[in-house]
Amino acid sequence: MVYQLARTVGLSSTVSFLAALIFSLNPSFLFFDSQFSYESLGMPLAFATLLCVMRARLALTLRVARVWTCFGIVGALACITTHHISAFVMSACCLLAARFIRPRPGAEAARDWAVKGAWAIAATAVVGTFLWITIVASPTGAYIAPHIEQGIRQVFDTFGSSSSAKGAAGGRSLFAGPNPAPGYEQAAAFAAPVIAALAVLGGFIALWLRRQRAVALRQNAVFIALSVAYFASLPMTLTSAGSEAAHRSWVFGYVGLSILAAAALSAIFSLMPLLRARGRLIALALGSITFVLVAMGNVTVGVNLFYRFPGPAMFGVDTRFTTPELTQLTDWARRHLPAGSHVVTDRFTGQELTAYTTLNVPKPNENPVYRIYREGFRPSPLLVRTLRAGNFRYFILDKRIATQVAQQRLWPGYQGRQSVNAGNLARLTRSAVSTGIYQNRYYVIYLLKV
Repeated sequence: MVYQLARTVGLSSTVSFLAALIFSLNPSFLFFDSQFSYESLGMPLAFATLLCVMRARLALTLRVARVWTCFGIVGALACITTHHISAFVMSACCLLAARFIRPRPGAEAARDWAVKGAWAIAATAVVGTFLWITIVASPTGAYIAPHIEQGIRQVFDTFGSSSSAKGAAGGRSLFAGPNPAPGYEQAAAFAAPVIAALAVLGGFIALWLRRQRAVALRQNAVFIALSVAYFASLPMTLTSAGSEAAHRSWVFGYVGLSILAAAALSAIFSLMPLLRARGRLIALALGSITFVLVAMGNVTVGVNLFYRFPGPAMFGVDTRFTTPELTQLTDWARRHLPAGSHVVTDRFTGQELTAYTTLNVPKPNENPVYRIYREGFRPSPLLVRTLRAGNFRYFILDKRIATQVAQQRLWPGYQGRQSVNAGNLARLTRSAVSTGIYQNRYYVIYLLKV
């Protein structure tokens, strides 16, 4: 898709291929964010719809304009029903393309339809997304808004706070923790955005220096905006609330970044014949080094060390959480607990239970149930009401929670030791609110009696 978008704005086939190659270096290309998540389905549909808007706007004949319009409307509807973030990005990009791209000279016969067709696709994207979010997927706004609002607020709090107050403001340290990335990977991670900024700047200058400057800037307005969005998201990585949202946005921003970088490469290639053989070799070597730095740096910031390197089981790490004790627990729960029972447990134990049993674990927005880790055998009225309202019958406790701090969040709002009261948990085995019914080295299953 990136290749076709680059061709549409006039880049050569070779440079368009390089644009697609640059896109593959984005931090979200591997693992969770785009390959194994909704983006892997929604993003191609979003940019296929954008491509239809651009091709419809630039069509030379009436028939071509109509074909791209029909494909664009179908693509917009498909994207809307697939992934909400992709639909938001698609809507914004289609509006920009319909507004700024001008029909080609000599396309008078198709001009009216090209303009109307492009706006028809953009209108379908915007109106369709709005209706889908408000009528069909109404919880989406409440799900997304807090991450963005809190992230933006924490950005200002973090940069406006002293170093001692940044933690309270929601700030986070890059590569912090007991098992940080190697030094060379960290250096590459910090270099990658700098290289990206230089590439985007070079692409913008290349567009500015073109003979038809206004046309070039209009055709690339969408990609300029996407590039700006990528750099605007970087401060969010310094916040606990906005970090994940920033990471998820990079796969979209890199579409614009890759095409502007390709425009810069196109200008560089035009100067290559002026260099001697030695100069070309030096340029090739520098390009290869830059490629490796960006690839390494973006994988480092996009995927944590535990995902990228195998190792022994570790508490609080989702990719290394499975142990023989967890397997024993899962087998016992599948055989002895009633199907469909609602269970309070931490995120990682819940993943295993969801995969291998028919038990139901809390949804991310059911935060009050996690008060049980602090209140234990002395539940507050709010916790009691929440457990009853959710019909929670069992509490599965990983006993390591009382003595170890997880590397990743065990539930929404988890803040380490302050989220757990070991004394209250220890007295759950025989209490008025629970009875222990199973135990192994790491886990206890309690029958709740609230």
